[in-house]
Amino acid sequence: MDRRDAVSETARRRAIFKVGLYVVLVFAFSSVFWYLIAAAGDLEPALVVGLMWSPAVAGLITQMVFERSLRGMGWPPGPLRYLLFALLIPLLYCLVIYLPVWFIGPGSILGDGVAFMLVGAALLALPQSIFLGLGEELGWRGVLVPGLYRCTTFTRTALLSGLIWGVWHYPLILVGLYTSGTQTSYALLCFTVSIVGIATMLAWLRLRSGSFWPAVLYHGSHNLLIQGVFDPLTVPAGATLYITTEFGLGLAVVSALLGYLFWRRRGDLQEQKGNDAVG
Repeated sequence: MDRRDAVSETARRRAIFKVGLYVVLVFAFSSVFWYLIAAAGDLEPALVVGLMWSPAVAGLITQMVFERSLRGMGWPPGPLRYLLFALLIPLLYCLVIYLPVWFIGPGSILGDGVAFMLVGAALLALPQSIFLGLGEELGWRGVLVPGLYRCTTFTRTALLSGLIWGVWHYPLILVGLYTSGTQTSYALLCFTVSIVGIATMLAWLRLRSGSFWPAVLYHGSHNLLIQGVFDPLTVPAGATLYITTEFGLGLAVVSALLGYLFWRRRGDLQEQKGNDAVG
């Protein structure tokens, strides 16, 4: 093994330890809020904020422990095209999922007046939603994704980051506080497929842009549109809940397709492997 190989192996092992510390911290911090939320039997706003900012706190601590600095997490905003894409793509796939349900069936849409009010309220709530998204993405895409990519392939980075991110949501799904009302097994399956597909897209955006901000804008836009606009506008009937929401087949299929398309573009990232832009 020559010097360059030794340096590379040392960096890889260091990245593994960094990812390991991050995962331990994020689950340790989050467990406090999982318990408090479950005990309260409700998604109390203050507890939800604490939970969603646990990944950020874990990420900031991990970064300081290993780098003695917060630089290298992806603070610059990156190219504008990635920011705009991340902000708008949730709207596009929500239209693809919900419009057929509303106008073909099995569900329907509330009146135009309600729709206008919900869209207006969503615009006002966007900064708050982005703030909550920042709490998660500082950790998931600021530390976890670049750390994984330093020690493995893009495919494994996307899959592992998606599975870790998905499992982090499981406690609230299993206690029935974060779900659509369908069978738990169905909700977990659709949600896991969705989140792995989304994680693949976000991993590509993070590594290609050198910034976690596209993931932040995506996260805020996605949560707000589905939870604050499209789900409230939908009058469920029949199998509606099996198609819509974050736990339905519609998002699972769309997310899997998006993930596949970005996975196909993984070759675009090779030139950046090991650069400061990675994290």
